[in-house]
Amino acid sequence: MSSTPDDHVATIWERLAQYPVHRSVFDNALSIFSDLRGANVGLSGSIARAQMDTYSDIDFWLAFSTDAELVAARPAVVAGMLTCGRPIAHFPATHLGAPNLLIFFTEVANTVVKTDIELVTLDEFTKPAEFIALVDPQGRFEDVPRRSRVEPDVGELSNRLAGWMWYAYTKIARGDAFEAVSALDTMRALAIVPLLRSLGDSPQEGYRRLEGALEPSDIAALRTTYPASFAQADVLAALFRLTNVFLSGYTRLHRRRNVFGGDRVSAMLAAIERDQAAKARPDNGPA
Repeated sequence: MSSTPDDHVATIWERLAQYPVHRSVFDNALSIFSDLRGANVGLSGSIARAQMDTYSDIDFWLAFSTDAELVAARPAVVAGMLTCGRPIAHFPATHLGAPNLLIFFTEVANTVVKTDIELVTLDEFTKPAEFIALVDPQGRFEDVPRRSRVEPDVGELSNRLAGWMWYAYTKIARGDAFEAVSALDTMRALAIVPLLRSLGDSPQEGYRRLEGALEPSDIAALRTTYPASFAQADVLAALFRLTNVFLSGYTRLHRRRNVFGGDRVSAMLAAIERDQAAKARPDNGPA
């Protein structure tokens, strides 16, 4: 016999037994959501995966049949969440391009709990792998597909990384250290980490719990991509190390899956090295 949303709520209560503050926010929020017209409520994230700890978020999904129901429910969600404890901060995740993801930081018994609530319509929603239905009176979630695992396009990663390398290099050459380090951060987050996660057969979740997702050697390599300081030589050295980490990972992935595209990164590395060599010549002119 398949489990029901009520069974799922009972399971979550068991998981939160040793986290009474999370349990308090969860219960109050679920009570608020259950009274919303047309709301189907689900849970994802570390609590749904039974991997929670004291610092876990509570990740709710509120799915509606129509946009009108979603828009009408939003003010009630905000007002209700502000009663779940002492509100410290709350805002929509417009910084992530997700205006319907509402984020709340609530203090209960001197402990802060972060709650993410994403409002969606059922026709646009795909369930995360760990998704659990909590309120679903008509079984609407049963027809919602689960998200398929997405692997990065290594060729496109290589293409973009090659361009970012030159961008970062020009900032280093001009002495724009903050902009250069920001470029390294972008390269690391959008190229290196996805590649290493693919090598580790790990879901593409950015930096989330990355230390437990990768081999120790890959974690050690990733650490080398951070500059030792903002000095020009240190930032340039970090750019070269970052590039070499990508090329090493690309070579390993090519052997496994026959991916292509690393030649673009190698070509840009060679161009940067030529520019460095030209600058090192006494006359600073062509060979």
